[in-house]
Amino acid sequence: MKKAIKIIIFLLVIFFPIQIKGYCTTEEKLRYSSLASSIVTSYDYVEKDSGVTFSVTIHNVHSDLIVVDNNTGKRYTSKLNKLNNFTITNLKDGVSYKFDVYANNSSCPYRVYNTLYVTLPKYNKYYKEPICSDASDYLYCQKWAETGNISYDELVELVKNHKKKPDEEIITEKDPEDNWIYIIGNFWANNYIYISTAIIIICISIIIIKDRKDRFDF
Repeated sequence: MKKAIKIIIFLLVIFFPIQIKGYCTTEEKLRYSSLASSIVTSYDYVEKDSGVTFSVTIHNVHSDLIVVDNNTGKRYTSKLNKLNNFTITNLKDGVSYKFDVYANNSSCPYRVYNTLYVTLPKYNKYYKEPICSDASDYLYCQKWAETGNISYDELVELVKNHKKKPDEEIITEKDPEDNWIYIIGNFWANNYIYISTAIIIICISIIIIKDRKDRFDF
């Protein structure tokens, strides 16, 4: 029985050989890491109808590498050129994207050689409103700002309150020279030599007078 099992295993090995996968050498890993480190990203945008759409471009992707979009699972690679650029369009503002870089080699299938992060700024649709024309420094009037889901009426109220603040601060602000702590400190800084000398003389005089009084009393 045992002999029959051995024969069957032998036949299986002959007719259905086990496929042994290759593996990455240290030299290959170093090469892929170097190529992956050269990959950079950039983004651009188009404004239209009080909105914006972004595009992200992945630069310097070597033909021996694959870039995977973690948000969609889409893979980007090409053998057309040694270095390739890939542009992803119709992306939303205020969203973060992550891209992992792998080797385009079946012997090194799962190792990540670089990870790229792209965070697109949040577009503020209200920044062109007339009420923001003289308040461009205010958060809710800046082109790229996280404003939440505020309505236009809420925006108007917020900007109006912001414009009132400078006048109120000027009225309530106190001159530091009117502060008594400042006055005392400034007086000491300008006259500490004279004050210290006077204190020393007074202390010496008191000591001398007390010493003489003690001798006469004796």
